[in-house]
Amino acid sequence: MNKDSLKTIVQEYTRLSETIWLKHSHSVNITKCSKEWWNKECWDSLTDYRSSKTIKDWRTFKGVVKKTKYLFFNNKIQEIASKNHWPWDLMNWVKKFKLPAMEALIFNGQLCIEINNLWQVLHQTFNLAQNYQVNLNLLDGFPLEQTCEWPPFSKKELKASLSNTTIHPLLNWIVTI
Repeated sequence: MNKDSLKTIVQEYTRLSETIWLKHSHSVNITKCSKEWWNKECWDSLTDYRSSKTIKDWRTFKGVVKKTKYLFFNNKIQEIASKNHWPWDLMNWVKKFKLPAMEALIFNGQLCIEINNLWQVLHQTFNLAQNYQVNLNLLDGFPLEQTCEWPPFSKKELKASLSNTTIHPLLNWIVTI
């Protein structure tokens, strides 16, 4: 192999790479419409609305977006639930709800914002109330609710679901049942 043939091979490789790149790539503009559920139908109905500016096309666009989102998230939920047949795995996808920053427990005039403080407060509160008499007649004022049956589940199923979740170290004893 000489210098000219190597140069020809490299040029051909460069030309093929560029051709493939241009054929399969497309430019992406990040906009508020750049959602995972956004599709061509949404884009077409938005284009129709932008060109006509009529209330009918606006309603059509909103309907298309609503239907597209519904189908996308329904499929996502089905995918997560059927992947390993644990509906509670959806909670990892949904994420935990974060309380507003201004809400916190106050105990003895101190904010309890760390987990160790919260456990200490729980422990102290329990110990304070441990020997007090409780008037169970207070519960008579509440209406009785109908009990519902739990679907049966096995000990193995419970352990498997608990082992896949993040548990506070103090509660690890549940998994070792």
